[in-house]
Amino acid sequence: MPRPNLVRLIARSVNSARAAAATTMRDEAARAVEALPVEETTDVYEWARTLAMRIAMRALFGFDPDSGHAAEIAARFESGLGFHAREYPMQILFGPGTPLAKLRRDRAALESLVGAEIARRRRRGADGGDILSALLAATDGEGHSLSDRQVLD
Repeated sequence: MPRPNLVRLIARSVNSARAAAATTMRDEAARAVEALPVEETTDVYEWARTLAMRIAMRALFGFDPDSGHAAEIAARFESGLGFHAREYPMQILFGPGTPLAKLRRDRAALESLVGAEIARRRRRGADGGDILSALLAATDGEGHSLSDRQVLD
């Protein structure tokens, strides 16, 4: 699929899932606020980080954030993002024990986990009302859909 068509296809797909993502954000935020303890100290960073990850798991992938599967993906996702918080000299080091090597391992694990979900949904035709489902359902004017590699990227 030529790149301009691909970009339009992805934009249309993601736009169609935005309302569902907004609902997910609202629902998860309301749940998180209701769970705040009264007259107790709350670690706001941890609270916000947990809320953001729950929203990402539901809105992006349609996963139940309380499942072990979502927890594994969230841990790899967060670990991979942590690479960008490292000092720049640490980011440019090469070798098996470096932050870059860890980022590559995290990405490979995420691609494996999400790739398995893509395969499962393609087999079952499942629609989770999330961004992943929108990308899998998207077709261009000629009926071509995104490849698994394109969805993963």
